[in-house]
Amino acid sequence: MAHHRSTSAAFQPFRALGLVSNHVPFAVQHLGGAAGAVGGGTGSAGGDHFVTTCVGRGFHVYNCDRLRLVMASDQIPHGAPAPSSAAGLRRRARGQRRRRAAGGAGGAAAGGASSRSLVERQQQRDLADQVDEDEDQAEDQDQREDGDEDEGEDHEMDIDSEDDEQEDQDEDEEDEEDADAAAALIIRCIASHRSTTITTLGNEVIIWQRGKIVQRVGHLHPRRVTVAGARTLNEIHSMVLLGDLVVTCCDGNLLKAWSLSTLEVLSELELPSQSFHVSAVVHPSTYLNKLLLGSRQGGLQLWNIRTQTLVYSFKGWGSPVTYLAQSPAVDVVAIGLENASIVLHNLKTDAVLMRFTQDGPVTCISFRTGNVPIMSSCGTDGNIALWDLEHRRLANIVKDAHESAIARAEFLQSQPILLSAGADNSVKMWIFDQTDGSARLLRSREGHSAPPTRVRFYGSPGTATAGHLLLSAGLDRTLRLFSTIADAQSTELSQGHLKSKTARFNVKIESLRFPPIVDFAAEDARQRDWDNVATCHLGSSVIHTWRTETKSVGKHAIKPSVQGATVQCITVSACGNFILAGLSAGVVDIHNIQSGLHRGTLGAKGSPHDGTVTGVAIDAVNEVVVTCGLDGFVKFWNFQNRRLIASHELDVPLTQLVLHRESGMVAVVGDDFSVRLFDVDSRKLVRLFAGHAARITDLTFKTDGRWLAPSSMETTIRIWELPTGCLVECSSAKMPPPAANRTLFSTVSLRAIAPDQPLTAMPLPVSGEEQLVSADAEDSSAAYLNAEDGSFKSADQLSAELITMSALPKARWFNLTNLDLIRERNKPKEAPKAPVAAPFFLPTIAGTEDKFAIRLESDGDENNRSTSQSRILNFADMDVLSPFARLLLNCGETDDFEPALALLIEFPPVAVDLEIRGLYSGSDAIVSGLSNRAGDVTLLQQFGKMLVHGLRKRTHFELLQAFLNVFLKVHEEAFANQELLRPLARELQSAVESTWTDFQDSFQHSLCMIQFMKNASL
Repeated sequence: MAHHRSTSAAFQPFRALGLVSNHVPFAVQHLGGAAGAVGGGTGSAGGDHFVTTCVGRGFHVYNCDRLRLVMASDQIPHGAPAPSSAAGLRRRARGQRRRRAAGGAGGAAAGGASSRSLVERQQQRDLADQVDEDEDQAEDQDQREDGDEDEGEDHEMDIDSEDDEQEDQDEDEEDEEDADAAAALIIRCIASHRSTTITTLGNEVIIWQRGKIVQRVGHLHPRRVTVAGARTLNEIHSMVLLGDLVVTCCDGNLLKAWSLSTLEVLSELELPSQSFHVSAVVHPSTYLNKLLLGSRQGGLQLWNIRTQTLVYSFKGWGSPVTYLAQSPAVDVVAIGLENASIVLHNLKTDAVLMRFTQDGPVTCISFRTGNVPIMSSCGTDGNIALWDLEHRRLANIVKDAHESAIARAEFLQSQPILLSAGADNSVKMWIFDQTDGSARLLRSREGHSAPPTRVRFYGSPGTATAGHLLLSAGLDRTLRLFSTIADAQSTELSQGHLKSKTARFNVKIESLRFPPIVDFAAEDARQRDWDNVATCHLGSSVIHTWRTETKSVGKHAIKPSVQGATVQCITVSACGNFILAGLSAGVVDIHNIQSGLHRGTLGAKGSPHDGTVTGVAIDAVNEVVVTCGLDGFVKFWNFQNRRLIASHELDVPLTQLVLHRESGMVAVVGDDFSVRLFDVDSRKLVRLFAGHAARITDLTFKTDGRWLAPSSMETTIRIWELPTGCLVECSSAKMPPPAANRTLFSTVSLRAIAPDQPLTAMPLPVSGEEQLVSADAEDSSAAYLNAEDGSFKSADQLSAELITMSALPKARWFNLTNLDLIRERNKPKEAPKAPVAAPFFLPTIAGTEDKFAIRLESDGDENNRSTSQSRILNFADMDVLSPFARLLLNCGETDDFEPALALLIEFPPVAVDLEIRGLYSGSDAIVSGLSNRAGDVTLLQQFGKMLVHGLRKRTHFELLQAFLNVFLKVHEEAFANQELLRPLARELQSAVESTWTDFQDSFQHSLCMIQFMKNASL
């Protein structure tokens, strides 16, 4: 087995794309208004539905409003399940026995003589009158008996020790087997209650809070059980959530009811597997503390889980029960059977109300609410059957709703919407708004239902879409476009109206899709004008074109020039006009992608290769074409005249070719598990990379062309540094990577390593964010990856020599300088009109009841009014300074303007404008609170000092420039007339020049150099 080092420094998990759902039934809950939240969000006033889907060892939460992903949980870490209580008790008992044996042996060795001498002395005192001979004989007899007992105890202790060691060894081996088996376990049951999610993994119950594990409970069910005569890991297969009460049932046919808040087991029920093996559980509506259990033997039992008593037994219908569902009617449940039957049964009268039959075993049943008598049922064929309960007949059927078995389909509460999910990695919403009562697809979230075979980033380097979109082809015969930023933008490129064709020809939708894609190529140069993606398919002689602009298949189905030949490889020119296809007949065809017409082949006579062409590429300027084939040749062609320029014969068949257009390097993969690197300009072999022990599946260049990363079937990905030719990284994945892509994120510095150095483990990413740990603590990327919240946190200011923006929305500072224009634009067209007659009202007293405030005062009372009710205005009681102005004055005393600046930054533009205008009241006014001198400029001086302070620090640069603009424009007259403000004006000018002028000179210098390099003839 290969040894693994710690986490790779080059490959760090970021996120997984395309994970939506699997075969585990989802959980749906309705959160009304502010009553609850999921993933930090709150429901609307009418409430929202949320669906929780399983994605292996984690889960996703979607808002059913738009099927938006609102939360992705962490992944459950791999490891052995918690040991069962029985195993722990056995080990503790053995430990206690060993300690007692060791203590007894030590006491016999160290204190045996002293204890025996005490006994002898006691016997001598008690039997002083007896004969000494009798006393000696008795003592001799006691010693002989004690010696025999000690030998027997030592022998028994040795036997127990050997048995304990054997048991420990057996249990250690069992623990290792459990650890390997537990690593492959996934979540089997999901239940949701507001922001709490409960899942089961093996015999463990895991409680989550907003996507984070808060508690793992492994003592409720045993770790291992005997099934069909074999000891296997025990798994919880059913879970019912009843408020705070949770009922779980495991493979060992053990039911436990426990409290979610205290984890206290309230009741326990163990049933005999031979006669009644539980296969489905449901809580009948209004049946207090009752559970209806379905069995593999076909029978049903109604139990009181509190008192652990059997209430009633139902005979069944001769087929295993696969699903139980409560209907909107009390006492009526729907029973799905393995023989494709659906039975509506009245529990109270033990009578069958109606019975239906679908195609295949029943996997789920759901009832539509809102007084609409419709029931849905699903099976393993991917169809959804809709039953009219009023007329007792099949109302409609949704053909090929999913490509595999449907895990669950559930009607949303009081809505004509059915939510379904299956093992085909999709979640779909169906709405019933057709005139015939049928359903149509409203929205969906989908990923590949089979492993992807080829993955490439879409978008040329340097463009806006580079690194944001991902093209992926899979064995499910689909071509998908994934977004690395927003999951809602991920979509499948349509292959036409396949749904209508399936109903017309009565065939499966898979048979209408194109064969699996072997190779594809895409360019975004002319994506708005015509088709820009070309694909070749397994065993097919047709090239299909696609258009990413419309997310659909193109209008061309191009056939090769050689009849009967299949297309093996393909590429699209950088200009987006030509398709180059390598054929199994050794020919390389050239087609126009806009018209689909054939434009020639490479080579004047015969075939370019003696055998299948396995790789073709064209450089960035449509000058050189590079091809390779199974004949072991690498050939360079002139694209204009189709003639051969150079050829290299290698001693091994070649299987793949990848060109890095920016650097002019082409990598060729051989059947000897090696990679050869050629220079397109010199047409020479420049590097040979060997070391893989299995077939190379794919390879790619780093964006700057310095690294080459091939992946192989030995589950390894190696990184070769092209300038030095050294191996700098070798990482191992859990499964062979079928495809590779280029680097996207931070630059990592790597050192050369030996080929036999231990492999580094490359953990797979998950859908959600998680804390990532790096192996190299000294590397700058390690500090980024080891951040507490898993995300990068920039410093408030990187350097005092740089300027730092405020990171506030543009409207916060841009609108501040245009408030006059905004006010003029928003000015009402008509003056406000006064009401015709003002309403008469009486003053009232505050309170819960309407009471009028009536004051009856005599003349004497008016003469005795207090001075506080005087009508003379007292200016001393007035304080016109705003909180910001008072804070600004306090900051001026301490010469620290940070608090005032921080407060002003929080204000909206209108409030900032009001504060700036209130700093100065004119030369004829008096600013109360400062002085009685007209035209006091103290506030203007302090505000100017605050701006100088911020400009010197070079923080919030664009916001301070907006403040300065309004400040000078509003108080222009004060700066012109007041002598005290002129030093402040010069200080503001100096602060601005020391910041922006220096940067403006640097910008101009850089722009001039760029313009010179672009226009100069070098």
